[in-house]
Parts: sequence; C-alpha cells; structure tokens
Amino acid sequence: MGPTALDPDQLQTVAMIGGTDEETRRIVEEALNSIGVTSFIEGSVVDAVQVYHRDYARARAALQSDSRLAGRWIRYMDEPG
Repeated sequence: MGPTALDPDQLQTVAMIGGTDEETRRIVEEALNSIGVTSFIEGSVVDAVQVYHRDYARARAALQSDSRLAGRWIRYMDEPG
C-alpha cells in the first residue's frame, strides 16, 4: 500500500518565517525535531510553519523558548479558537 495523502485540515500554522532565511528555517526544524514534532514548512516570500493540531501547543512553546530564535523574524499565530 502506498503513502496516504496528507489532509491539510490536519495541520495548523504555528508560525511564519522569512522564506529566504535558511538559518531560521534550520533552527525551527531542529527545535521541533528535538521534541518529536513533525513540521511542514512551505511558502515563497514568507514560509508557514505547520504542525499537526495535536502538537500545536508544544511546538509554539518550543519555538518561543528557543534562544537561537531571539532577534530573528518569526511571527507566531494566535492560539486556536
């Protein structure tokens, strides 16, 4: 059996980062991987950092507490309604 297509409704955007900032992207990926959160980062000028709904709170907390992201352009999304 082949891979199942990902349903976009399973994902939630946790943050936005600059689309050309490879260093910030690497830090975000490392921070989320270190806590076992699968992320999907895509876009062009601005990249959306998406995670599964179940991982949103942990992902947001991990990114906000990562000192390597201090001073970098990253915008966090509102808490889910």
